Amino acid sequence: MERSVAVLDRRSGHRSVSGGELRFAAASVVKVNVLVALLLREERLTTEDTAAAAAMIQASDNDAASALWQRIGGAAGLAEVNRGLGLRDTVPDPAWGRTMTTAADQIRLLEVLVDAESPLGQAEQRYALELMEGVREDQRWGVGALAGDGETAAVKNGWTPRDADGGKWTVNSIGRISGPRRDLLVAVLTSGHPTLADGIRVVARQSAFLSSGAR
Repeated sequence: MERSVAVLDRRSGHRSVSGGELRFAAASVVKVNVLVALLLREERLTTEDTAAAAAMIQASDNDAASALWQRIGGAAGLAEVNRGLGLRDTVPDPAWGRTMTTAADQIRLLEVLVDAESPLGQAEQRYALELMEGVREDQRWGVGALAGDGETAAVKNGWTPRDADGGKWTVNSIGRISGPRRDLLVAVLTSGHPTLADGIRVVARQSAFLSSGAR
């Protein structure tokens, strides 16, 4: 089993990465990247865009993701956007779930959703975060389970068995925990799990460890 974890404490500025040299299949966490690319490439979203974006983020709907993947220009379109965002270690794949990424790049992507200097406007940032805050309950494990009293979790998880790993599971979780006491960006990428349940347990432990260390 391999894992890479990263956290940015936006209150203190402390940034930590473990296993930063490792790349993982993004699986469905790439859907946040697709959403950011859509917001950057399109001046105004259509009704169809917003419906697909909600389904893609909140229900992890793959058909919606595939539709928006085509809308942004596929792997080439995502690569162009990511060059501008400085996501140097994320390599888009024509099959979007096979896009390779690092925990550090996922933190950089999350920063696009919160930083004042972001190429996204405040309304676009709020729109993306609200979608992530509305992820359905059965997909709120990992980073999504870290919010305490008075805190909000904006999360996207990803999971897939990989033929390249002999059918073992890649399980990932990224997101933001924010409230009166803390404002954290967290990314946990893992692979090599015998089952999805095993992967979710590992991601939960890693997420909780990162969160407690950043209090």
